[in-house]
Amino acid sequence: MVSRTAPFAAPVSLLALGGEAQSGAPGRSSRAEAVGLLAVGAALGISQVVHGAYDESVWAPIALGALALMLGLMLGAPRRVPLAVLVPLLGLWSWSLVSSAWSESTDSAHLASNRWLLYAAAFGLLAWSIAGNRRRALTLLAGTAAGILGVALWMLVRMLSGHGPELFLTTRLNDPLGYVNGEAGYLLAGIWPCLALAERPDWRSPAAAGSGLAAVVILAGLGVLTQSRSFGLGLCVALALLLGLIPGRLTRAGACLLIAGALALSYSSLAAVWRHPAASGAPTTASTRHAALVLLAAALLAGALWSSIAVAARRWGPAGSVRRNQAIRLANGGLAALALAAVLGVAINAGAIERRIHTQYDAFVHLAPSPTSSRLFSGGGNRFDYWRVAWIEFRSAPLGGVGAGNYPPDYYVHRRTTEAIQQPHSLELQTLAELGLVG
Repeated sequence: MVSRTAPFAAPVSLLALGGEAQSGAPGRSSRAEAVGLLAVGAALGISQVVHGAYDESVWAPIALGALALMLGLMLGAPRRVPLAVLVPLLGLWSWSLVSSAWSESTDSAHLASNRWLLYAAAFGLLAWSIAGNRRRALTLLAGTAAGILGVALWMLVRMLSGHGPELFLTTRLNDPLGYVNGEAGYLLAGIWPCLALAERPDWRSPAAAGSGLAAVVILAGLGVLTQSRSFGLGLCVALALLLGLIPGRLTRAGACLLIAGALALSYSSLAAVWRHPAASGAPTTASTRHAALVLLAAALLAGALWSSIAVAARRWGPAGSVRRNQAIRLANGGLAALALAAVLGVAINAGAIERRIHTQYDAFVHLAPSPTSSRLFSGGGNRFDYWRVAWIEFRSAPLGGVGAGNYPPDYYVHRRTTEAIQQPHSLELQTLAELGLVG
């Protein structure tokens, strides 16, 4: 999805930053830069309320303005931009434009190539604004997380005030973005900065740590309401990488266990939203209000508990002290015991898990209908058919693809479903089908 708000905010703030940088007032420049980056990040986070600016009439003028501003800034106020990423984006733009020569729909190819140009321009502006400076990057990230969390809290308020069903498409959380998986993606993007706040080193601010953890519970709980399987998969894979590769595993693991506990306590109330819909198929006002109330209570409770743990941890003494080392060893032992219990649980239930995976795989490849109870652990749906058609298109033109934005024509020829879609719900397969191996 393309941001509708952020590209408008970025030119204004970046122009202000350039002017301050030349004014000779470093203190004022630093403050203006921080405010500008926070504003840009917040605009990116809240852009979901305007449907991600998906309409061409909105993002086309933004792209032109972003391009002009990027060129002006790179010439007038040069900073290092990571060309290793920018050049491939420009390559995708140029190859998409070239693909119009063999596309069935030239207009679709031009539209897709213009989108790539917008992505390249937006990336160039953001890269220029932080320019390898860690503080600027963190400021931008904090603004984005704040924007996403602000929208999440607005969603909770809507649900608590009796307007919850308006946010759902059937029984899946869909608005304000207007696309279920895109909404889940926004929520997922907000989780990681909040988790980083919850595990700040040396517990310098217990209140901030507790607030960060409570925010993660809220964002993850709303993510569950989307019933997006990609949300669950992305969350699990990212957590595995964070726990396996990034230092600070002990604190992070403790935070994740507390978050998981809060979500487990909330799950039955969240699941009631889709398990007990109204006669129209939409969730009831009562179920959405109750889910929001339980989720908010669980988040506040988990945040308060985490803050208390942070306060206690500060009393263990500085890093390297005897008391702190003893506490760390005890915590490591507890985590090791939990990990062993999880491995044993998987081993004991290996047969049932294998049967479950086999059953859901069959449902996936045979296009079984999605269950009405929950999609989170189901393989049903039509996505396999989208992917199958994308593979057919790739095999028909493996080098250059069928042309940017030209997935739909062949889909309507080869589909085995009645769904009207514009892309195969897989960025990798869409790129292979439309732009071939070159793309």
